[in-house]
Amino acid sequence: MSVDAVELDVSAVGPNHSGPSPGGTSGRRPRPQRAYTAEEDALTDIAKQAESKLAQRRQARAEARKIRMLELEKVQKEADEKMDIEYKIQQEEKKIMLTKQAEMVVAAGTGGSGSRPSSRRGSNESIEHDLLKGSAISEEVHVAPQRGGIDPRELEPLKDAVADLEEKYKKSMMTNAQLDNEKSTLVYEVDCLKDVLADQEEHMMELSREARDKHRDLESKKRESVGLKREVEILREMVEQRDQLISEHGLLLVGEEKDGDSSKPVQAKVGTIVVVSPEAAELLEMVGDGALDVRLKKFVEERKELLEQIRKLKIDLEESKERAENAERRRANPITINGPDLDAVDVQREATKQVGEYKFKLQKAEQDITNLGGQVVRLEGQVRRYKTSADVAEKNEEDLKLEKRKMSRELRVLREKIEEMETSNTHLQKRLDKFIKRKPEH
Repeated sequence: MSVDAVELDVSAVGPNHSGPSPGGTSGRRPRPQRAYTAEEDALTDIAKQAESKLAQRRQARAEARKIRMLELEKVQKEADEKMDIEYKIQQEEKKIMLTKQAEMVVAAGTGGSGSRPSSRRGSNESIEHDLLKGSAISEEVHVAPQRGGIDPRELEPLKDAVADLEEKYKKSMMTNAQLDNEKSTLVYEVDCLKDVLADQEEHMMELSREARDKHRDLESKKRESVGLKREVEILREMVEQRDQLISEHGLLLVGEEKDGDSSKPVQAKVGTIVVVSPEAAELLEMVGDGALDVRLKKFVEERKELLEQIRKLKIDLEESKERAENAERRRANPITINGPDLDAVDVQREATKQVGEYKFKLQKAEQDITNLGGQVVRLEGQVRRYKTSADVAEKNEEDLKLEKRKMSRELRVLREKIEEMETSNTHLQKRLDKFIKRKPEH
């Protein structure tokens, strides 16, 4: 895979990549989109095929590398054998050339001195015999003057020429060896660079695959974010409708107040809000400040106290009735000797008055108890209802906050990874450019 394609894949998941814009808000919940699942499956299949192709390419490269090493060994062996053959041929040619030069020198020496023909024939035969046996040139040169009577000074140029040829031959052999070593080194460097390039291509393909996966995850997170935004809009509309209904019916919102020391850190939490009528709100204000549970407990305690007072009043009323009945009986059967009993009449009148007062108080207390009981039942029902709705709303809001924080954290991590991949891609591109520029120089 080329570096340009990798750059396109990486740039596609950059921080400025525009996702699907959230649509208009509506009262319906978003439906799951199945097209993205098919797209993810297709991308997964493509990634698996790319991995299988990559494995095949790795295996093929390993086999090619092995074959190339065998070929290099074979070529090196053939080159060594060829150099050995050339060296032998050069040695033979050198011997033949030196033999010819020695014959010419011997012929020149024997032509100037004709007094010793048998010695000349013996010298020629010994030289030919030595040449046929492949003796060294230095021995030829030393034997010739001893047997032919040649002046050693005449052989000095020949010795110098032989020394120069040997030195040039050694230099050429050293040069050939150095060139061969340099060639082997360059071939090894080329193989290493090919391996490095193959590893970089594999790394780039892995980065591209990771970038595609991250891009797919980012798209799914964006879709989830759009769905959560729609749910938030729906909840906001529900809150607006609730406020509108409260304002239309003239209700009031009563919330729980925080108790305790204000200097202590309090965990942020949505308080419970209850909608009540103005009369119920006035009653709650009469009770005092505090949470709704505390106020309702105060109502219950007052109700219990009123019931206790009513019970006591009933007992007093029963006693008063008994006293009144006794007084009536005494008045119906008067036992008077000196006229009517004035004390009994006063007691009866006072008892009748107290009975009337107690009856009036009892009726008023029963009426107050009935009203308070109805209000308490109604308030308890409203409290339960609104507590349930408040708990649901609080739970939804907490879930939305958690999901939002999670998505923000994941989005931040994805952006950091994308920046790291872009930096790595830029670094690899620079290294590849340097390698491409350096390759023609070699």
